[in-house]
Amino acid sequence: MDNNTNYLSGNAGPFITPLAVALDDSFLYVADYDGDFVQPLRQLYRTLGSLQPNPIPAADIQSVSQRNGAAVMDVDYLATDANDSNVTVYAAGFVVGTNAAPSLNDMIPMRTFIEATATNIGPGISTGGHIV
Repeated sequence: MDNNTNYLSGNAGPFITPLAVALDDSFLYVADYDGDFVQPLRQLYRTLGSLQPNPIPAADIQSVSQRNGAAVMDVDYLATDANDSNVTVYAAGFVVGTNAAPSLNDMIPMRTFIEATATNIGPGISTGGHIV
């Protein structure tokens, strides 16, 4: 800072034209072009709502197999959620190589389910149990 710049602490009022911003370990410094002063602002962090994030539900694939002589895949999975007893489940397949990362461009939505499998897809699926 040069000798013509005032360093103000506390509430200096609104900035007319903020010129520059600088950070250090505990302060945010805002320089005002028209007011010819630098305002230090203490960095504070505040969260709104719950401090505990809602854990994301997970589906753990237990086994995948194709039935002999049929274009049918059997997929067994376990749906888990740390704080909810029901989750919403959707099924999709991906056409990728063994070690390739899946892309949404490679997704095949599953639309046909047999042998009451559709009861294990959609909203209201219980967590914690092995689902076939």
